[in-house]
Amino acid sequence: MIELVVIGATLALAAGASGARVRRRIVASRTLERYAQWRSHLYVPAARSKESPRVEGTKNDVSFTIDLVRVSGNLKTRVRAPVTKGPSAKVAVVQRGALGRALRTRAEDEVPVGIPSFDHSYRLHGMVPDEARQWLLGSLDGLVCLDERRDVWLGSDGATVTLTWSGVELNPLLLDAARDLAVGLACWHRPEFPYR
Repeated sequence: MIELVVIGATLALAAGASGARVRRRIVASRTLERYAQWRSHLYVPAARSKESPRVEGTKNDVSFTIDLVRVSGNLKTRVRAPVTKGPSAKVAVVQRGALGRALRTRAEDEVPVGIPSFDHSYRLHGMVPDEARQWLLGSLDGLVCLDERRDVWLGSDGATVTLTWSGVELNPLLLDAARDLAVGLACWHRPEFPYR
């Protein structure tokens, strides 16, 4: 009898978890579809259950994609844009907190920018301070918008700019800010500085 109760409880928990995943997928799909319509971008529904719906668009002649990605079991909103004046700097902007500790970012690699609101919330790797300040002049507002989100990470591998943060984003203004950050870094290039 106890075995039946345990099996029943396990099945109920599994069904509840599966139902929650389905609801999250529906909410994410609707949110991305509305955002694409609002901004006149292309909405691409998920073709298979393992894929994410996505928004594809162009801003300032830079193509971008907004979708969802699962990283270590956590669902994250992701914005990606190809570097347009490549190869670009290999840069990482990591929000202080759990993600920074998980990535084991080292303090000696951190670039203090000299902008208190930025230095308090983020760690920057891969730029010299003057270069970072210049880039941040046009990007700081977008990063400030994302301050309330968890595990914000913005990086460039030299070919693609990627911005992620935890959860499914429902706020279209934050999606705008994230899009602008990724596109801004994808367009940005300072050839007079040696890149690492």
